[in-house]
Amino acid sequence: MKLTTSVGLAILLFQASPLQAIDNEPHGIGDAAFGMSIDEVKKHFPKVSPMVENQQELAYYTAGAKIPYKGLKSCKGVFLFFNNSFYQVAFDCSPRSAVEKVLTDEFGAPTTHCGGKNKHQTWVGEKSTVQMNCVNKGFNFGDNAMVAKAQAYIKHQQLKVRKKAAEGSTTSGEKAAKKPAGKAD
Repeated sequence: MKLTTSVGLAILLFQASPLQAIDNEPHGIGDAAFGMSIDEVKKHFPKVSPMVENQQELAYYTAGAKIPYKGLKSCKGVFLFFNNSFYQVAFDCSPRSAVEKVLTDEFGAPTTHCGGKNKHQTWVGEKSTVQMNCVNKGFNFGDNAMVAKAQAYIKHQQLKVRKKAAEGSTTSGEKAAKKPAGKAD
């Protein structure tokens, strides 16, 4: 399944701080609750399949079938897992023109609105957050605590990669400096 870039970015940039309660705070999607394992989610969405094989701590699964959501049709869904625990679901639905109204009808007034520097409209709850991309209307639901853990893991992995890259460039530079002129490897 092809995820739109902004839904993918929303997955990575999802940030939540409980400012106010939202109406009908999501605890997952359908009967698949945040915190369930991949196998438990498969009981409710039997067509889910990994987007990439051999995923470790972070795993992304496509719903495998369209997920209808509150009158929106043709919703492509992606389930996100951290340490085999369902923590977020992302949607790309049509008609896109109806997404904002459907979310506002379901969750009440948004915590943040589109416009200015806001590229996402959010509904922040005590335990979960809904986030909608202002341009393409892709949206996601996530468990606040579990999203924070996944983000911390992603940041840690990014730092490890940067550190390793920096060490690699230093090591290559040191080798080049030590190699006598005119000698080939």
